[in-house]
Amino acid sequence: ADLKMLRAPNLTVQLTRPARLARMREKEAPPDQLKSKMTNLLPPFLLPVYNAKLDRLVPDQSLPLTPDPTPPEEGRRLDEVFGTGRQVDRFRADFVFAEFDSTYGPVGISPLERERQLFPSDYFRLMASGALASVVRTILFLPVQTVKVRMQTNPDLGQRGFIPALKYVATSEPSSNLFRGIDVAVMFSATFGFFSFGIKEYLSRELVIQFPGLNELFAVILASIASVVITLFFATPWEVLTTKIMASNDRYWGFGLLKDLVAKNFLKAAQELYEEYWLLTSKELAFVTTKFLIFDSLREALLFFVPAFVEAQPLLIACLCGALAGACGAITSHPIDTLFALRTTGGGKDIPSLDKLFRGVGARVLIYSPGIALTFLVYDAAKTYLGVGGSALMQTLDLLRP
Repeated sequence: ADLKMLRAPNLTVQLTRPARLARMREKEAPPDQLKSKMTNLLPPFLLPVYNAKLDRLVPDQSLPLTPDPTPPEEGRRLDEVFGTGRQVDRFRADFVFAEFDSTYGPVGISPLERERQLFPSDYFRLMASGALASVVRTILFLPVQTVKVRMQTNPDLGQRGFIPALKYVATSEPSSNLFRGIDVAVMFSATFGFFSFGIKEYLSRELVIQFPGLNELFAVILASIASVVITLFFATPWEVLTTKIMASNDRYWGFGLLKDLVAKNFLKAAQELYEEYWLLTSKELAFVTTKFLIFDSLREALLFFVPAFVEAQPLLIACLCGALAGACGAITSHPIDTLFALRTTGGGKDIPSLDKLFRGVGARVLIYSPGIALTFLVYDAAKTYLGVGGSALMQTLDLLRP
């Protein structure tokens, strides 16, 4: 009769992934960079904190008084802080404590447009656009590339300038020699463009998402470096074969050379094709890093001096800055490119003199100056045609949405 039934307390267990829990904690405690940005809009003593129940930022000073302050309470608190003589600052504070939009962030301080979430199909179309742009550039500048390799590996031809060397090859040899190795050259450009553009587009977005405080230019450079290292794992054999074919007069097709190398000894062929992987990677990294640093610097300078023109003609500005940046990148990385050509064709392991390292630099500047501008144009046109151009990926905030 004295027995009593005890009721188990109501317990709620919430399961969440560690990554989600980490994001929630980051959200509850705004990072230092966010706080520093907020101090540009608010006094330092009024730093905001995240309120989990309201799912937005609230004034820190009002929390001890009201755990979940209503908008009128927040307004009264801000009126006390700013008074009647600082209406502009009071107006800016309203933006900080505005409601959050799930896509665009705090309503009032976020842009009206932002890029939508990209799916695997979108990245595949970006990769296809990059492959097409690289192939078009390679085919158009293949004679220039052939003369460049000949100048780097042939001492007699290397002593001439680019125009005399081009005239010599065009007049003393069959014109088809200017297009030797077109099969493996196209394979290299398609492989390199496909993977490098896709990986860079993906990583540059993911780095900014995962590390909000990361500088966008630094994120692009990191993504480009990673894309080069990964892409050349697939593309290096094709570049080695292209250089071998262009430097000699024995063959026209690169696939025939590949077949013979594999038939003789597969392991030896694989070693030969990947022996200069790190040298080729160093060349591409030097080119990519210089290109993006120059490109961003030029674009920022033009944006400072002629902002209206830059905003009205973004593609033209990208082509102009890309051409100049490509020329600087070609000059910076050309000595490594010469070493790669010499070592690939058996030209010795010793480092040649400085004048020999820069033989053919004019041809390479020609490839990567107007060539980069052409790549921008083709890539943009291909993206637009495939439905993944800049405007196709943008979402517009509907201000009238309930």
